[in-house]
Amino acid sequence: MLSSRHLFLTKLRALNWGQIWHRWKAWRSYQGNFRRLEALILDARRNHPSRRVICISKVFHMGDILACEPVARQVRNDYPDAFIIWCLQMPYSEIIRHHPAVDYILAVECIGEWMLFANSPLFDRVIDLEMNGKPCKHCNLALHKADDFGVTFDNYFNLGSLLDVYLRCANATVKDRAPQIFIPDAIRKKVEALVPAGRRFVTIHCHSNEICKDWTREKWTELLAWMTRIFEVEFIEIGTNACLGGSGLPGYQSKCGRLSILETAEIIRRSTLFIGVESGPAHLANAVGTKGVILIGRYVNFKRYMPYAGRYADPEEARIVYSSNLAAEIPVADVQEAIASLLPSVERISQACF
Repeated sequence: MLSSRHLFLTKLRALNWGQIWHRWKAWRSYQGNFRRLEALILDARRNHPSRRVICISKVFHMGDILACEPVARQVRNDYPDAFIIWCLQMPYSEIIRHHPAVDYILAVECIGEWMLFANSPLFDRVIDLEMNGKPCKHCNLALHKADDFGVTFDNYFNLGSLLDVYLRCANATVKDRAPQIFIPDAIRKKVEALVPAGRRFVTIHCHSNEICKDWTREKWTELLAWMTRIFEVEFIEIGTNACLGGSGLPGYQSKCGRLSILETAEIIRRSTLFIGVESGPAHLANAVGTKGVILIGRYVNFKRYMPYAGRYADPEEARIVYSSNLAAEIPVADVQEAIASLLPSVERISQACF
């Protein structure tokens, strides 16, 4: 493998100025992270010289990191005294920040910076959950691993859930497949002020980070109008950008762009039901244990796939509404039927409304 300096600081002529700038930032971040981590490991081994240092890497995105969360608990179970590090991008650090099995978060700029750490002598063991060939578009580099274990970008969703895929990438296993997220009391109290206990509401998430996964505004509006008639609940939309703002739907409010990841998780945890497209918040709902209805359509060359392990792999906990085409083509009636079958208390009333 090329040295870190050679990898990052040579062959710059083929890059644009933005890529050169990002490589420089990632290199500087790596230098600072390395020094801090080296000092921290020395301190951790001060009284336990043989203490193992294990680094788990899943750098992004929200759903991928949440799907891989069971790895941290498995590593802690296998190595109770180890110093366990999780490497990820800073925007996702709060997902792991309060995890009782993780001692330190290594916050990197990008996959490119993780490539500098991947074979670091700082670690006794690396559990690299990234796929071989994972690109860093900012640095114009791709992750090269010794073995891809049969996982490619063309077949990965044919191999099982996201957890299955990433475990295979690291040649690792876990016993408990259900993801968890750890929400501190301070966050719970803050959300309590926003959504007092006793309020009956449904959390919805309408926009993913890829438009091919989204449902239409018109269908969301029709669905919520139907639920308002029969369910008599309020609705809270979460995510980055609101889909239904200005719709005039009774009982609707948007918290889009105003919540942290953990605040979003706590909102979902308090809700009666989660309804959303396949994206990070659906994985939050799986982690907090709120029943869900998830809309999934064709994604690149995968006509039908199941990204979830744990609770959402159980049809008693989640209904996956599939389309052989894009998610936008899922009929409203299919989603209504999924809601009615998941919530039997609603079914009798809803049958007259189809």
